[in-house]
Amino acid sequence: MIENTLASITVAADGTLVIDISVAVYAFVIVGIVLFVVFRLITRGFFKDLFLDEVSLNFRGQEVRFRPNADDRIIAYKTWVEIKTRKLGVVYTEKDVLSEIYDSWYAFFGVSRELLKTFPIQKINHAGGRQTIDILLSILNDELRPHLNSWHARYRKWLLEELEKDVSNGKSPQEIQRAFPEYEQLVFELKLVNSEMINFASELEKIFRRES
Repeated sequence: MIENTLASITVAADGTLVIDISVAVYAFVIVGIVLFVVFRLITRGFFKDLFLDEVSLNFRGQEVRFRPNADDRIIAYKTWVEIKTRKLGVVYTEKDVLSEIYDSWYAFFGVSRELLKTFPIQKINHAGGRQTIDILLSILNDELRPHLNSWHARYRKWLLEELEKDVSNGKSPQEIQRAFPEYEQLVFELKLVNSEMINFASELEKIFRRES
């Protein structure tokens, strides 16, 4: 019989080797396993999202609260840059050219789709990730798309026809666009979307400028 405080080894009557491990050893092994698992989870960023600050956004007149993770912040920053460097994030003035604005808005669709594709698939079911995706989709489908569907094609068709007329020769783009029959209504609705996008950019800034 071999014995110490942690374990004992004996031979049974039938010659079978019996090893008896103390409770302390079991506890030590279990604690070691738990610590190893926790360490692996920490190194993989599993607990990181549990300690993030909650962000409150004012989006389309409603308050949205969630805890953005690193991926949310990256998407928010990239989207913010796209808005702030395009006509989307600048207040409309009479000096702006509508065709250039619509080119910029349309291009934003393509860029936003690509940004959404880069969102990690494993984060989609994360509460913050789902919120980020829903907000971006709402901006595209509920803000930009309705306006473009209502005005873009109609204005483009009218503009092409107008540019072919001799009376357009020598006129500035701003002078030509003001002759659009529904110019006032178009600009009124465009400014509403423009205002929403500027506000949206400000809300996005709350996400990526938060403390790490």
